[in-house]
Amino acid sequence: MKKRIPLNKWLTVGLCIIMALSMIGCSQDNPGNIDQTQLNDGEQLEVEQQSEQEPITVIACSDFQNPGGSEEGANTVISILSQIKESHPEADGFICAGDYDYDMSIYIGEETTVDGVSSLSNTIEQVYPDIKHMVYTSGNHDVYSADGLSESGDNDPEDGGYGVYAINEDDYMWASNPGYSESYSGKTAQEIISGTAAGLEDYLSKKASEQFTQPIFIVSHLPLHYNLRTRLDGDAMYADLIFDVVNKYAEAGLNIIYLYGHDHSNGWDDYLGGSAVFLHNGDSINIAQSSKFVFDEEKLAFTYMNAGFVGYYDNHNGADDALTMSVFEIYDDRVEISRYDSEGIHNLKSAGVHNFYKGESDSDYAVNDSVVEGTYTVELNSTVALPTEEEVLDGEGSSQTEEPDSETGDEEQYEEGVYVRVTSASGDLEEGKYIFVYGSQIMSPVVVSKDGSSGTRTGFELVANEYAGETELPSDMEKYEWTLTKSDGKWLIGTPDGYIRLTETPDTAITATLESEGDLLTISGSGSYTIASAQFVLNYNSRGLINGYANQPAEFELYIRK
Repeated sequence: MKKRIPLNKWLTVGLCIIMALSMIGCSQDNPGNIDQTQLNDGEQLEVEQQSEQEPITVIACSDFQNPGGSEEGANTVISILSQIKESHPEADGFICAGDYDYDMSIYIGEETTVDGVSSLSNTIEQVYPDIKHMVYTSGNHDVYSADGLSESGDNDPEDGGYGVYAINEDDYMWASNPGYSESYSGKTAQEIISGTAAGLEDYLSKKASEQFTQPIFIVSHLPLHYNLRTRLDGDAMYADLIFDVVNKYAEAGLNIIYLYGHDHSNGWDDYLGGSAVFLHNGDSINIAQSSKFVFDEEKLAFTYMNAGFVGYYDNHNGADDALTMSVFEIYDDRVEISRYDSEGIHNLKSAGVHNFYKGESDSDYAVNDSVVEGTYTVELNSTVALPTEEEVLDGEGSSQTEEPDSETGDEEQYEEGVYVRVTSASGDLEEGKYIFVYGSQIMSPVVVSKDGSSGTRTGFELVANEYAGETELPSDMEKYEWTLTKSDGKWLIGTPDGYIRLTETPDTAITATLESEGDLLTISGSGSYTIASAQFVLNYNSRGLINGYANQPAEFELYIRK
């Protein structure tokens, strides 16, 4: 007699079979990841979603200069990195845009630069021990040959997740130290920076031909934008040479981020936001036109920002003075950019104000009072086109290749008698009648003597120039004319009343006067020119005149009469 199996056991077996078949069916219908599967009884099964690509994280800063030394500087960096690490536990790369010591170590040897780079590097690795890629460009406080500094040019990481092009200060130098570029003996600043721009173009052209769509960091200690530091010292006066290359390739589709440092004293960047400057595609930027005094408002096609000063920001006028570092999260289709201080997320860009410490006003340039808070996302271009030859817009707005005038060739026609700004190298200057412009003033061929706290000085009177910044001066300015005459490979500069002569005197220092026998003078520069005799230079004197001095030559713009 067969033993009957209880009903409850049959039910148990049946339920097990049903559950097994159900699981097999689910597996066949959705072999991969599923978001949520609706069951017959209305319940939902939670399943893991496919995660987004892990970003590449790059951190940047500049100016690791603390008056208290490297240890205090390291403490500042640690305080900022501790905030960054809360949101970014891992980092892949680090970039610093120059200056590793508070002292002007350029004059005292390599050791201080090496110590600063080493201290900063150790601090970064203390917080991010697995970081793989580090770039250290040089600044004006650094000795260019010091160990630990990156070479100018291609500094891309091996994995190719982003590009880095380093521009060391020796290749794009601050004008307060015009004779510094030891790598380029005998070359002018304009020649050096022209070569830097050519090397950058080679790099970007290669990236464009490779269809490189990841972000490219161009890292320079010096900025590109115009400010009073340009006018007073000449910093970034040749920025147009680099800007034109960068903007051209950004317009072609390369995803470029320009990082700079340097301007953390005297409130130079206050009009753009102080220690938090951030501009992006479509924003306006003032760029010097190979001149201390002439700049154009250009439209950016790339991202432009200070990397984050970690040393100090002094003499500000209500603009931002925070010490910060920047973070870049790189995805396949975008870059997310943030700025951090020791308390957390900081404005990428703060509102600008005028630098009243240096007498800046609306007559110099407009303030950019926009604010960019939190994280900014830059969408990456997915295609890159090789730039074509320069094109110009015709009257209807369509593009056409620029052609020389059919009657005059490349020679532009001017109204007879006007004065036209000269931009050629000094070696190409021609004899003729010129106007000498110093900043917003004209050097008049009138000799004056003016008193000051340290005595009387004698030189050429400066008069206001209502056409400052213009490329042409009107024809009715003959009374300010100087005649340039070649003599033994140098120049006699004079008027019908005599030629310029610089003379050292016991009572009035080095005078500048008009004499029947003048000094043979050397004119140097391109776009902006200095003038020197065998012993002295033409110099701006704070009494409001141009006289002679042993060094610190004034820089003039020259306008030739047509």
